[in-house]
Amino acid sequence: MFSLYKRTIAAILVVALVGCSSKAVDSTPANLRETLLAGDELRIVDRQRRQTELVFIAIEDGVLKGTLEDPEGTTVEIPLGDIESIEVRKISGGRTALAGGGFVLLYTLIGVLLLRAL
Repeated sequence: MFSLYKRTIAAILVVALVGCSSKAVDSTPANLRETLLAGDELRIVDRQRRQTELVFIAIEDGVLKGTLEDPEGTTVEIPLGDIESIEVRKISGGRTALAGGGFVLLYTLIGVLLLRAL
């Protein structure tokens, strides 16, 4: 019984934690134009190892443009040649729904198991 409990909790946690996803992308200019969409949330690491998190706007004249996630929405321009790596963070509607369902199942299961233990 206890082994089944552990397996069930582990499975539910895995499902619950897949709501968001991020992936590293090839930072060559041609690939970026095909991969990135306006509104994508990016984490950029430059050649000096500085990290910048921004919302992608466009690539123009060899420069990646985006807005910082601050109250002012400061516009940032980063030359493509200065970019070491880019990670795109996306929120998946389906995965987010699974995460919500996973939490509901987790709490329900814990409640049932606690009631049985009493």
